[in-house]
Amino acid sequence: MVLSLTPGIVVVFLVILAALVLFATEPVPIDITAIGIMVALMVLEPWTQVSPAEGVSGFASSATVTVLAMFVLS
Repeated sequence: MVLSLTPGIVVVFLVILAALVLFATEPVPIDITAIGIMVALMVLEPWTQVSPAEGVSGFASSATVTVLAMFVLS
């Protein structure tokens, strides 16, 4: 099995690496980091294949809205 690294894979790995560093060091609040990563994946759509519709589709889930509400309350 041959593993070829496409530019899309490299871009996604770099975004994930940036997310890990930002979450671990917390130079900005965690919620801002999470939203920024989501936006970055959508902006880099030609490489990540995450369309804006797919990027925000998780907010349609009642579980996501519940967790968001608990986060706001805490």
